[in-house]
Amino acid sequence: MYETHQQSLLAQGPEAGLVENFEDTLNFRLLKESPNSRLVLYFHGTSGTMASGWRPDSYRSLYSADPTNIHILTFDYRGYGESTGSPSEEGIDAVAVANWAIHTAGIPPERIVISGQSLGSAVAIALVNELAQKEPSVHFAGLVVTATFADIPQLTATYRIGGFVPVLSPVAKVKPLFAFFARHLSSTWDNMQRLGEFIKSAERYDITLLHAQDDTDIPMEHSVKLYREAVRVAEDVGHLAEDESAPIHRTRKSEQSRGEGGSVNVCATKKGDIRLEILKYGVHDKIMSYHATGLAISRAFASGNPEITVLS
Repeated sequence: MYETHQQSLLAQGPEAGLVENFEDTLNFRLLKESPNSRLVLYFHGTSGTMASGWRPDSYRSLYSADPTNIHILTFDYRGYGESTGSPSEEGIDAVAVANWAIHTAGIPPERIVISGQSLGSAVAIALVNELAQKEPSVHFAGLVVTATFADIPQLTATYRIGGFVPVLSPVAKVKPLFAFFARHLSSTWDNMQRLGEFIKSAERYDITLLHAQDDTDIPMEHSVKLYREAVRVAEDVGHLAEDESAPIHRTRKSEQSRGEGGSVNVCATKKGDIRLEILKYGVHDKIMSYHATGLAISRAFASGNPEITVLS
């Protein structure tokens, strides 16, 4: 897309970066007018802005599935970057952005993949869950979340700043004190509950959980727990096995060890696939720039459209 329209895009000049009306730009017209446009709606993590750190590399990975037709739509939450206001669980604006993509940009939901990393994974899960329960319901091509977590209380019990400094793990060892703390959290981001609700209410889905084994910010066990809960809900299992290493799904599409590349588990359900991919390396942010991310996006687009070729 950029190569084809490079000169016209550059001719807009640096002032085309932040504009009052994005709908007047060439970027918007390329998104709206192409019948083959597909969109990744991406929600970034809690620190920095949409242009910080590994995020520009992440965008290249996200559209690598089809550089000619895939567009990336991302934004800063309230209080981040150039956005005004204060961030909160209720004031993330994900639904407004999704509605803009569908109704203003004119991209059908089946040509949109919802993706999020770290805190953004919670925003992504909340979005697909809320819209799946609307009347009429909205179902996207797929959901891809990276370095996710079970919920904020469980996250605070394990989170380490920079991978080294524990935030509240000492408090978590004193259960009454930690329970008191958890009750007073203003935002809980209960991903386990919301993902379960989404799986129950959605007509179809394609879900991928990506996590790096060497992620020291958010341990991979969070994604494992979320995957197990998703499978439990999909298969209507009454409760988790006490041994969390034990398999709980009766029908597994595949389970594959990739040695130094990590491992993949896929549970096939009547509504779609639930996939857990653990990479050996990738830490907390760098994983977003890896080929596995682009491949997950490619699979999500292909899940509802057999004409789309999956990257290999």
